[in-house]
Amino acid sequence: MVSFDYSPDRPENIEAILNGLDRYNPEVTSTFQEYVAQQCENQTYDCYANLALLKLYVDDLFLPPVSPYTILEKEQEEDLRAFVMIKNI
Repeated sequence: MVSFDYSPDRPENIEAILNGLDRYNPEVTSTFQEYVAQQCENQTYDCYANLALLKLYVDDLFLPPVSPYTILEKEQEEDLRAFVMIKNI
């Protein structure tokens, strides 16, 4: 079984953000948004990175200029909501 925080397609810059303190920095929100768009284009999925973005939205650390619903595909949004409810992030 593969851990939810592992993604073979994750770029090094995203890996560095996730493993450092910048994960909670609202200034990296646009980087995560671009990465989600890249995932949609490439039909890949990085749960850990998407959860980091969702946490920035949920914690109101950053008010996004656009709704996260315009960025995430419906299927990914539902998966993230279910995971957050289970893990109570």
